[in-house]
Amino acid sequence: MKCAVQDGKGRTLVLPAALEWTFSYGVGTPCDSFQVTTLWEGGHQEELRDFCRFTAEEAGERVFTGVVDEYRCVHDGGGIRLELSGRGMAGLLLDNEAQPAEYQRASWDDIRRDHIDPYGIAVAGTPALPAAAGFTVATGSSEWSVLYDFACYHGGVTPRFDRQGRLVLDPWGSVPVRVLDEKVPVTSMEWRQDRYGVVSQVVVWDKKTRRATAVDNPDFQAMGGQCRRVITQSAAVGRSSAAFQIRASQSELYTGTFTVPSLFWIWPGELVRVRRGEWSGETLLRVRQTRVKWGEDGAATEVTVSRPDDMI
Repeated sequence: MKCAVQDGKGRTLVLPAALEWTFSYGVGTPCDSFQVTTLWEGGHQEELRDFCRFTAEEAGERVFTGVVDEYRCVHDGGGIRLELSGRGMAGLLLDNEAQPAEYQRASWDDIRRDHIDPYGIAVAGTPALPAAAGFTVATGSSEWSVLYDFACYHGGVTPRFDRQGRLVLDPWGSVPVRVLDEKVPVTSMEWRQDRYGVVSQVVVWDKKTRRATAVDNPDFQAMGGQCRRVITQSAAVGRSSAAFQIRASQSELYTGTFTVPSLFWIWPGELVRVRRGEWSGETLLRVRQTRVKWGEDGAATEVTVSRPDDMI
């Protein structure tokens, strides 16, 4: 693993070989994160003061780009170690509060200009997101919540970051399908159903017409689910809000986790087809989170998956 840090002026410092590291990948919150431990030399702590970005490469491939949150120089019986930790580039959008605003008709260019570009975040490709009429940025909103609301709620696209630290705003589309069969060594597997918080019905109360409209979640209702929410909006807008709320509530209704005792590089959004006799859940799944680590105990990868069409 080749790790390096960069400062705001573009200066790069390649770090000594890593003794251990952990990279966690996901979509949204919590965002990607990293922890790396390397050997270090005493008396050089000041060199690190201005370094604010982190990159890592494995076998010549970029596997992480992010922001540095913390440095620690540890002196003990094992010598001097440098410990770094931080998050993916989404951390910049999570850390910064957006200015309140009301857009008569917000376009992607508006959102990018006001909420993405100020933080030096690159965007992959040319997103084709529809404009959002009457788009409002509430007081106290993070820049990430503004982006998520515009892209996911109004545009139907899950915002995420790639390993180069670029913002990706394309539909999942055609993604690789990895096969998890008996050839892949697996130390543990889990398939979980979590009903808590899943919404069975949203009632939309229209104050102007003084009428209530119910939007149901028939699949969850068929499972005996009873969890109602009430929102006050116009009927036309409220039905869309209710449908989104239902989808979001059941995003983790079904999740699975498997652990592989090796470096199993697989990214959120990719698909996994499970072909193992001991697996009793769905067979085609989408990756939600990945945690890859290496250290004294060797390598391990933990992958969390859900149904392909569930929101992540």
